[in-house]
Amino acid sequence: MNSKLKIRLIISLAILTLSFTIVIVNDRTSNNQLDNGNTNQSHTEEEYEEKYIFVDISGEVKNPDVYELINGSRVYNLINMAGGITEKTILKGVDLARKLTDAEKIVIPKHDLKSDSSGLINEIIIDDTETGIHISVQGAVLNPAIVIIDPQKRVIDVIEATGGLLEQADELSINMAQRLEDGMTIYVPFELSEEEKSSRININMASKDELMTLEGIGEVIAENIVIYRHENGYFDSVEELLDISGIGEKKLDAIREKIVIY
Repeated sequence: MNSKLKIRLIISLAILTLSFTIVIVNDRTSNNQLDNGNTNQSHTEEEYEEKYIFVDISGEVKNPDVYELINGSRVYNLINMAGGITEKTILKGVDLARKLTDAEKIVIPKHDLKSDSSGLINEIIIDDTETGIHISVQGAVLNPAIVIIDPQKRVIDVIEATGGLLEQADELSINMAQRLEDGMTIYVPFELSEEEKSSRININMASKDELMTLEGIGEVIAENIVIYRHENGYFDSVEELLDISGIGEKKLDAIREKIVIY
């Protein structure tokens, strides 16, 4: 084999080797880009799931449906997205300021009383939305609304933010000095007539047996109420019953319409 032929052969092998190397590098690069694309897509999906939630709302809202909301949204945000409530319900007993969770279902029940609101829930911002807590104020106040307020404030500050109490409000049933908690509901009841008062149990005067006629109030809890009265004096508000061992928010809500303070 002459020298020229050897040189041509060496050059051909070098070109072939270089081409093969380029193909391998390009293939690895493509695979890396594909892997990175899959990883980025996975991160994007995770970030999306963390940022958004889906909640089903039905019942007495104008547009029942499944809605996509930003994580951290509240019940009242969902109701407003659904167009607000219908005239066939009121929002008493609905925790409007509570945070929603993904895949939750909210049902707004029909009520015998008709709503006198526009359907949408007002929002009153007193303090910064990043640091403020959300409080739902309902009942006998001038402007029922969600109030965003400093967590160091008290019930009286929230009531004032809604424009104050109506003349028909039963002020004695509200503890104005109570501390606030994020997501809580403050319901200001309307003052009862003498006939309505007589049909309810006055927890400041009721005997143990009378207290036991209330739903969920057994002998032990009834005794605790009587002992509390002896040690601390008369109850100043219905909410003060929460200081009694065995009575929580749900139990209080179950008997709220059957008790009175005077």
